[in-house]
Amino acid sequence: MTVRECYEAINSDYNEVFERLGKEERIAKFSKMFFTTGDIDSLKDAVEKNDPNLTFEISHTMKGNCLNIGFNVLTKKISDLVEYVRGREIKDPAEAKRLFDEIKVEYEKNKNIFSQLS
Repeated sequence: MTVRECYEAINSDYNEVFERLGKEERIAKFSKMFFTTGDIDSLKDAVEKNDPNLTFEISHTMKGNCLNIGFNVLTKKISDLVEYVRGREIKDPAEAKRLFDEIKVEYEKNKNIFSQLS
């Protein structure tokens, strides 16, 4: 699967990312690197511990990384969690978990697609 095909499969705009990063090799490198940071596991732990500060910090960082590499659908899902904890509180742990679960599903989808990158 090519980089362009990966972006098409996740409903994101390859051309926009190419304009920002300038080289297909760079796009491939940063896209694959996103899945090796361990941020998704850290975010899961923060949500499970009902830690709003850590949840905000990790999700905000992930959102920025997703924006940079053009993972549009994942960015939206992470943004929902960022906004939910922006006030640095988790009012409803079940809601925070639901938002995380949506992130996790999209994250795994993207990870599986980019693992096919040739």
